[in-house]
Amino acid sequence: MAAPAPPIPLELLPFGLESTLRLLESAALRSAPPTPDGNLLADYSGR
Repeated sequence: MAAPAPPIPLELLPFGLESTLRLLESAALRSAPPTPDGNLLADYSGR
């Protein structure tokens, strides 16, 4: 099985979002509405 290619989709909890994005430097929030669970979608480029 091949490794996934970027962008890798992420579903992030709103609690601690700023810290999570700071740690995942190459992740960017999508301009999409929250998921039904209230989480936010992002893409991780792995760079």
